[in-house]
Amino acid sequence: MKQTKFLTIIVGVFLIGVLSSGVVSANREISDMQGIDIENFIAGTEVTANFSYYYLERGENVNNSPWILQFNISSLNENYPVWKEDFEMSGYIERCKYDIGTGSAGWCLLGTEIIPFECSEVSNQTIEHPLGSESVTAENGTFYCYNHTTDLDLKRYDNVFLNIKSHVALYPGNYELSAKLFYLNDTYPPIVNILNKDDFENTYYKSGNNSEVRVSVADVNLDESEMWGKIYWNGHETLLNKNKVDGLYYFSKTLPDEIPEGNHTIEIFARDIFGNSATDETRLLIDEIPPEIKLVEPTNPVVSNLFTIKFNVTDEKAGVNNESVQVRLREIINNITICPETGGSIGNFSCTTTPWINLVLNETSGLFEKEINAPELNLSSNEYWLDAVASDILGNKRKWIA
Repeated sequence: MKQTKFLTIIVGVFLIGVLSSGVVSANREISDMQGIDIENFIAGTEVTANFSYYYLERGENVNNSPWILQFNISSLNENYPVWKEDFEMSGYIERCKYDIGTGSAGWCLLGTEIIPFECSEVSNQTIEHPLGSESVTAENGTFYCYNHTTDLDLKRYDNVFLNIKSHVALYPGNYELSAKLFYLNDTYPPIVNILNKDDFENTYYKSGNNSEVRVSVADVNLDESEMWGKIYWNGHETLLNKNKVDGLYYFSKTLPDEIPEGNHTIEIFARDIFGNSATDETRLLIDEIPPEIKLVEPTNPVVSNLFTIKFNVTDEKAGVNNESVQVRLREIINNITICPETGGSIGNFSCTTTPWINLVLNETSGLFEKEINAPELNLSSNEYWLDAVASDILGNKRKWIA
């Protein structure tokens, strides 16, 4: 027995509570239907519905957003509802290879291309798209049509061919076919991960040093123009330089002179083309303070030809550069004038300035020390001025004077 099918295209519909988070209605007008021929439909046969979509350039959809077609076949006889496997569907899109923007499907300068799609009515299925996976529940008579392996940006005036086949035991009657158009709206933010946080957690920097953050960012829709790294301090900020190598992002900066002592923040920001954004951050420790230097020995200002010099040198942040702790002795003439740093003479008196002498860290006592042999340094019986210097590993230097 012949059946008459009524094709109803729902304009500007919204899907509520059917698709999970991340898939939303396309908010596009569906119109300009052409070549629809599903009349005289006999159970067990296959027919083709041919129509085209025209959607306005508005709303939230963006180019290359994968689309989803949802078709629903319902029986107008409530005593004989549509069940699973009463119908089968498949189809394809025919579209121009190059859209010259004339508003007419007939202008295909480079010919057309065919993009097939599959339709499934499985109760629980996962729709795979370049933007991610979404779980859907298909009710009886509901088909979700998509193709996750191909660019399915639905362009204006694309022709859609829908093949509909019914089961041989389908009840003769009237059925209604309705369609909804959806696109996958990416609601997931990028995954931003600073890979070398350990380099910053316990490491100090100072102005003039170069800091570099290695970052991985996962998001297929990442807008690289909307990625940046910044250092924040005391209400100020400075932008980091960005470079990409082998899929990783490198944000670096020679730290400016104005960056102050203290704990500051490095933040990496990323946004995708859908406006979803995410950040990751690590701290930046700035140390501009040199080590503390305290004399331990000699405690008596009068020493013999052989004596020991000991200093306690500490730095709570970057740490002491053990190779930097040095002392020197400069002769005092007439209890007033100190011998120049280069040695030589003062007036009619020759004077002695020793070279800088490295002190060695005693691991047991924690003190920096050195035994001094006065004759070996050409030191005679007189008064001497004692200088000491030490730097931390960043180069912050302090000079101690007796």
